[in-house]
Amino acid sequence: MDFRHQILGADALAGLTCDALVLIVTGDAVDTTLDAPLGAALSDALAHDDFKLKAGKCLYLHRPAGVRAPRVVFSVAGANTAKAFKAAVAVGIQQVKATGAKHVAVGLAGAGELGAAQAEALVAAVSESVYLYRHTKPSAAAPAAINKVTLLCSKADAKVVQQGLVRGQAIAAGTLMGRVGATLEPAERQVAGPGPGAVRVDQLVDLRSVPPPGWPVAGRAGLRVHLTAAGERGCGRGRELL
Repeated sequence: MDFRHQILGADALAGLTCDALVLIVTGDAVDTTLDAPLGAALSDALAHDDFKLKAGKCLYLHRPAGVRAPRVVFSVAGANTAKAFKAAVAVGIQQVKATGAKHVAVGLAGAGELGAAQAEALVAAVSESVYLYRHTKPSAAAPAAINKVTLLCSKADAKVVQQGLVRGQAIAAGTLMGRVGATLEPAERQVAGPGPGAVRVDQLVDLRSVPPPGWPVAGRAGLRVHLTAAGERGCGRGRELL
């Protein structure tokens, strides 16, 4: 998964090119700084009682007028805390993960600040929402098409947001390693060393689909051994990222 940030104001959201736009609502009214087409769509839904600004609620719009993104989701956080932000992002991702959306942009539906905690929460919410165990289960459903997530922020927040994204990816990779490791038999967890197939902890997310090029993987046991080796090697890299 490619996580990144982009500097973009609330008044320019309608012109953003992406497959799906997830906007987190933190206030109790439509923010006047929200781009006009989006603000009008949100106001109309509220006026017709099709949507309420209550934490956990969401509104999905397909090809709304005046908006470049073909899919728009308003997800209510109720507050701009990291915990509330994570919950709202998770709700929004659930609305688009079964669609053909590959690039999802996430931002605030109006003015507000984003910090490292919200960026880290974004990575956790998306990673948990799209996670699907596939290593030894070929009959598993097809994975979500999402492969790129952009967190939209202000210029003032960009530095801390990037730091949070990096830390979040390290944590998400460690979580993935733990999930995979929990499925291994005790004997398969014993590895002499990292070996030539080891990768950095921030590369582990890619192992949900295809092993990195050059891996001498031969079947289920080989993949498990190299995943374990990668986890051992990743500990050092994880400390660097954290």
